Amino acid sequence: GMFVEELNTNGFYINQTALDRMKAIGCCPLIKISFDGIGRHDWLRNKKGAEEDALRAIKVGIANDFRVKVQTNVHRKNLNCILPTLSLLDSIGVEETRIIRTTEVPRWNRNAAGATLELQEYFDEMLKIVSKYIEEERGMTLDIWQFMTVLPNEKKYRIRPVECGIGEYR
Repeated sequence: GMFVEELNTNGFYINQTALDRMKAIGCCPLIKISFDGIGRHDWLRNKKGAEEDALRAIKVGIANDFRVKVQTNVHRKNLNCILPTLSLLDSIGVEETRIIRTTEVPRWNRNAAGATLELQEYFDEMLKIVSKYIEEERGMTLDIWQFMTVLPNEKKYRIRPVECGIGEYR
């Protein structure tokens, strides 16, 4: 009696058997897979083979007619691979990619001090990426966290203002 609308995963357990089982019970959620960039995903996840696992899961999900959305954390250590990553994801049929600014949480600061993009830097870099992304024909929607959504099939974009929360910024 439980309905699963979305599945957030690193992709490790997404394979043909799992997807066949989900289809058999009528479960066809949007599959959101974390992928933090070509050549950078293993580093961020601290797991050799994590990039291969994520890409395999993305491809098998698409091949089985599941909607797939990729979620990518952006920071100084993967900024240079974001556009090639978006091109790859678009070429394999990903429906949407969401880019999220990696924030200054304690564990991140311990492991990658200085890698967080400052807010203005984040907005500036995302504008550069969007400008280059739309130079080519694209099918994948690009959702840039608290900034904008680019809808290439419609040749439109939507500004998404920063949503305000009350509390101390972490």
